[in-house]
Amino acid sequence: MQFTIRAKGDSIAQETDVKGFCFIKGAHYYSKLTNQLGTATTVFDAREGIGAVHYEYGSQRIMVSLDREKWQDKNATLKPRNLHFENLQDTLHILGFHCVSAKALLPDSSILKIFYTEEIVPENTDVEWQFSQIRGLVLAVELITNGRILELKTDQMSFDPVPIQKFDISGIGYRTLDYWESKKLK
Repeated sequence: MQFTIRAKGDSIAQETDVKGFCFIKGAHYYSKLTNQLGTATTVFDAREGIGAVHYEYGSQRIMVSLDREKWQDKNATLKPRNLHFENLQDTLHILGFHCVSAKALLPDSSILKIFYTEEIVPENTDVEWQFSQIRGLVLAVELITNGRILELKTDQMSFDPVPIQKFDISGIGYRTLDYWESKKLK
């Protein structure tokens, strides 16, 4: 799945566009986000509970290891597994799939609006557990917080097989940084 993330209602929206793609194969998750500053690649195996985030900014190459606890903390914005989604009347066609909308209120009063298709049902909901109760694949997300809208929309999708090597975690050539220390730098 290939997607674009944009900030709406922001004077620097054009400068903050982020392109990315995501591969999911069984319990394996791989995503790569790229902006003008560099890339962040996340690999996680939900079955084994191990993963890593690789950051590449200029000549800086940093790896942060993940376990289940750190994975959940990394996704803290959408941490509540028991988000209650209320279906809405809005519909949208994304990549030829009919999508229905739903919204949820996050603990910090932000609003999460999603568009999902019931034509595709993920085989493993542990990878994107914040949407585990959704009966389909989420193809667009809007996070409305502090007067800003962060939008993620799927631009392209492929059902071609993904080689398992894509999910390998390698620290070769990367400086290792402790997860909790990396949070302090943000």
